[in-house]
Amino acid sequence: MLTNNTKTPYEKVVVSGYAVVPPASFINEKEGLTPGFGSSVQPLSRRLKRFICRSGEHAVTASQLAFSMANIKPEDMGERCGLYTNQAGQQHSDIDDYHPGFANSSTTSESALADLWSGKEVNPFLAIKGLSNNLLGAISVHWSIRGDCSAFVRDHAGAAMALNEAMFNLRHGYIDVALVLTAGTEVDFFEIQHQQRGSERDINCGAVALILQRENTCATPPIAEIFDMKSGYRENNKCEKPSEETIKKHKPSFAEIVKKQYYYNYNEPRWGGIIYSLSQIIHLAKQQQNTSTIDVHSYDKSGFDAKITVSVC
Repeated sequence: MLTNNTKTPYEKVVVSGYAVVPPASFINEKEGLTPGFGSSVQPLSRRLKRFICRSGEHAVTASQLAFSMANIKPEDMGERCGLYTNQAGQQHSDIDDYHPGFANSSTTSESALADLWSGKEVNPFLAIKGLSNNLLGAISVHWSIRGDCSAFVRDHAGAAMALNEAMFNLRHGYIDVALVLTAGTEVDFFEIQHQQRGSERDINCGAVALILQRENTCATPPIAEIFDMKSGYRENNKCEKPSEETIKKHKPSFAEIVKKQYYYNYNEPRWGGIIYSLSQIIHLAKQQQNTSTIDVHSYDKSGFDAKITVSVC
């Protein structure tokens, strides 16, 4: 049964910026909205790249694009800018960081392990890169964010909780700006190699960023208003389908997207969850100048369902 987690009498929460940086394998695909927005990954400084996780470059790029759209400089916000991150799935160090150590080690397993942990070739930040709050730490350092922060893990559910936490702190006035960021993959390197034999679909992680503000503190025209969010577990892993009346309210091409994107598509990147679905709907509605209110559903295989009501301004 779904529960209402964010219904409060406080200020309206609006989206003032968003960005999706997809994996390279998604950029040229014709279906879906991913090719219509986002950007190529921006290179990180050597200082930051030493200890950031695999999806860090995508996350930094997505946050930069979202802040630019919202015309916000987070370093100027002081403690009034909050950060809410989600790292999808299993946490582990990058296999790339082990290669120099293996290349210079002897043939026995005992010597190889000793060389890995004591050799100068191995990245000294291996443990840090595998932490579940790695993304939160790296992004906060990169943007000098000193406000309220929370880190979540577990792909779809974590993304929903990060969004929910950001909306709560905004509505209660603890912060004025919230960066909600999700990135990563729930599939580790060895599972990908075993199941897909080198596919880059999940190795090349993506990232989604949302900038949320209260309506009365938004310096730029808001892109969309978020009315309500519900989340929880459903029995039988089923969601209600949108009614034909709901679909008919939208323009024909947008209606088709509503049908396709109303559910979380298992073929889409598993790092996005509800934030990815929400960004897709906002982007297409903005392109087609659609102002209708719509419920965006997203759920995973375990039955966790998140629904958010949004109106594109």
